[in-house]
Amino acid sequence: MTSIHRLTDAVTLRDGRRLGYAEWGSRSRGAATVLYFHGAMGSPMRRCAATDAALQTLGLRYVMVHRPGFGASDPQPGRTLTDWPGDVEQLADALGMERFAVLGVSAGGPYAAACAHRLGDRIRAAAIVSGITPVATAQDTSRAMRLLARHPALARRVLGGGVHAVRAHPRLLVAGLTLRNGRADAAVLADAEARDIFVESFLAATERGVDPMIDDFVLASGDWGFSPADVHRPVHLWHGVNDTTVPVAQAYALAAALPDCRPAFAPDEGHFFFRSRMLEILGPLVGDGEPSARLAPHEPEPRPVAGQRDDLTDGEPVAGVEGDVRFLGGLEVAGQSVLVGEPQPRPEQR
Repeated sequence: MTSIHRLTDAVTLRDGRRLGYAEWGSRSRGAATVLYFHGAMGSPMRRCAATDAALQTLGLRYVMVHRPGFGASDPQPGRTLTDWPGDVEQLADALGMERFAVLGVSAGGPYAAACAHRLGDRIRAAAIVSGITPVATAQDTSRAMRLLARHPALARRVLGGGVHAVRAHPRLLVAGLTLRNGRADAAVLADAEARDIFVESFLAATERGVDPMIDDFVLASGDWGFSPADVHRPVHLWHGVNDTTVPVAQAYALAAALPDCRPAFAPDEGHFFFRSRMLEILGPLVGDGEPSARLAPHEPEPRPVAGQRDDLTDGEPVAGVEGDVRFLGGLEVAGQSVLVGEPQPRPEQR
């Protein structure tokens, strides 16, 4: 496979805005394509070893798209989540992509869901990793997310001050994330390459100020403009059981609301595990692999944010989903298991 690392480029959309993107991986004709939608902290500005390894193994064409106001993409005042599929479709047309998969991480998750909802059969499959959920499905949320969703003006002032501090002392970003996220993400944030990527992505995302980042959080956690129940493309949902940014209860609820969801819950992971499991997450988007079972479309019971358990065991029931959902050690990668929600037989009706 011939590998490329193209610097950020852009296409001009019909309304005159520029939409930025970076393209990595295979340029072979007919290579499977995945469009990556970054989190609110912005898109990685350089490749890492895990990315190279995954793209090389899978032979993927990997296109990272910058949302309005990020990177090389022009701002779009008043934008909504449902505007995004139109931008993506124009980019796909410009790059000659007929069918493709979409992958959204954290705040990028709702944008992947929007494309799966709006673009029909053009979407092979979607993946949502550590994804933010709409208020309609949220069971609980962190204090930071409540502040962003309910008091965006105050969040702008707080985050704006934080950006100035991080620009002067970049290590403050990693220190703050480690303190907030706890031990589940500590190993990820302790890696030197990961630290550099986090800082670079954050600084690039805030070059034009904090408004694009705030807009992203507000759009992702508010009303999406469509119901997850109306997303009829396959959605692979991945979430860390110990995620303190987007509590796992929200992932249970979203998985239950999506008609064709293949959920997998990583028992020892927090919010930032995507890079360590790229091959595992990207693989099903290339082929027809189905790494996990579907959940019945019923709402699970909420799980508390504080003191989330990280000692879930095989066979532990998750109440509130039709037929009951149990955790099973169904997948193993690099010696570490990933728990999979599997519907159990429904009791006979009397």
